Amino acid sequence: MADVWQGAPEDVWDRVKDLARVDVSTYNAYYEGRSTAFALSIADAWEHKHLLALEELRRKFRNFVVPQSWRYLTPCEHRSFGKMKRVPIDTEGNAKYSKRAAA
Repeated sequence: MADVWQGAPEDVWDRVKDLARVDVSTYNAYYEGRSTAFALSIADAWEHKHLLALEELRRKFRNFVVPQSWRYLTPCEHRSFGKMKRVPIDTEGNAKYSKRAAA
């Protein structure tokens, strides 16, 4: 199950600093002047074996826009992405290619 953290930026950083894929200066700049920070853990991350260009996604999915933070997939997008060949991501954020995944 994925976690959601909310609180003062420095408190959230203390909880997610070992999980975050940003350094503390980037994090602090993002939350500068804010009293509340939110962090979402990502569960079951994967990437597609064959990357799709933005133009291709826009041709395939009408009105497709790249999310600036996160968004729900439409049912059609979810089905289509689920059918694409994909590769799991390890805890370091790297694709875990195997002979089976590379086929």
